[in-house]
Amino acid sequence: MAAFSTIKFASASGPSIKPKDYSALHKERNEECGRQQASKVKTLTLDSDVPSYDEMVLKARHAFEARAKRGVVLAQYCLATYYRAAGVGGDHENFDLMIKWYQGAAERGDMFSQYSLGIVYGGIAYDKEDFGEALNWYRCAAEQGDARAQTKLGNFYSRGMFDSVVEYARLQKNIFDAEKFKSGMKAYTANVQAAKLDYVEARKWYRLAALQGDIDAQFRLGFLHYFGWGGAVDHAKARTWYSLTAENGNAAAKYALERMN
Repeated sequence: MAAFSTIKFASASGPSIKPKDYSALHKERNEECGRQQASKVKTLTLDSDVPSYDEMVLKARHAFEARAKRGVVLAQYCLATYYRAAGVGGDHENFDLMIKWYQGAAERGDMFSQYSLGIVYGGIAYDKEDFGEALNWYRCAAEQGDARAQTKLGNFYSRGMFDSVVEYARLQKNIFDAEKFKSGMKAYTANVQAAKLDYVEARKWYRLAALQGDIDAQFRLGFLHYFGWGGAVDHAKARTWYSLTAENGNAAAKYALERMN
């Protein structure tokens, strides 16, 4: 999860911003689902016709389903997370139900469900790869202000949809050799499905997320400014974003600042 910090600019380059922590908001949403299920199970313990805990959980799920079918967004999201957990072992039927209920909530404008569908269709943990769908749902969440989704879009446009951690770490070793890095990046992105490099678009989404305090976006925006990808080379702005990231313990940003000094 990306970490967040309050941004304070020393000049007129921008205001002091207290960002939303979308990871925390997502966690709160999941905890609310847990509370609602626990409340329903507790109520069912008073029902002598429900002999086992598993049956109480099943009845609680049926209660969510009834509300979800009536279009209650929170119930649809909670039901999707239930099937998401149930499908961890590779149960495709549960995954299909997860998508059904996430999509129901997402189509009603639920930002959390839109982001979750981006994760699902991104194929990180599920056999449901559809990068066009992933991009679509990330964009929906990003346009509602979700900094995590904005960073995902920046990643998509700057190096393809998803990271190969080992490969990207290798590329970082050449971070200050522009030609060598570009050469490595070209080979890297050739292996990433649906890569659509557009550094101007990447800057746009990284900036939106960076202004909300997303550390990953801040570092990557600094990186684009340093090399002039998607706009002019601007080492002063690169230093600003690297500094904000380094203050939050990002080792790569600290290294970048040392090389700039």
